[in-house]
Amino acid sequence: MVVESEFLMNKKTWRQDLYKKYPMLFAQKNLDMKQTCMCWGIECNYGWSSILDTTCTNIMGYWEHHKTTDEYKEDLKNHDEDYGPYEPQFVQIKEKYGGLRLYINNGSDRIYKIIARAENASYLICEQCGTSINVTSEGSWILTLCNKCRRDMHKWTLKKWINQMPSRIKWWLKRKKRKWLSPKKN
Repeated sequence: MVVESEFLMNKKTWRQDLYKKYPMLFAQKNLDMKQTCMCWGIECNYGWSSILDTTCTNIMGYWEHHKTTDEYKEDLKNHDEDYGPYEPQFVQIKEKYGGLRLYINNGSDRIYKIIARAENASYLICEQCGTSINVTSEGSWILTLCNKCRRDMHKWTLKKWINQMPSRIKWWLKRKKRKWLSPKKN
């Protein structure tokens, strides 16, 4: 059963909100980088926060219902070696090649299916704003963005690139721009 989350998160605190709401799943976030990649936190943008919340809700719902069954414990033996407690815990959450990637310890077949569904859904939702309208995955750095966020990103990238230029090049560009824009005299 797939459950849609109704938990609306603040754009600034959504990561901390998820950590508080699902402490078991994010138990590795305070461990050392030699032990887990979760020490860097959730490495994607706000637009995918609803996917993550729904995924966590579904994993916790499944785990709470099946954690004491022999079937679940047997399924764990088929996937993971000894990673400590048998509770599912995220090891890393990130964006890669325009899609969401979720890595987890102690996952069963059902948990891996929940994760696969979330990863597939991420290609249809803008990573920045969360809309599903006009979303594409393209560019030299593959990002899944809507048209508006892609335009905003290009404007920001151009502005950042110009600000990092040496002052001589900026001066030359301004001078050229003035020549191009000024009316020609005959």
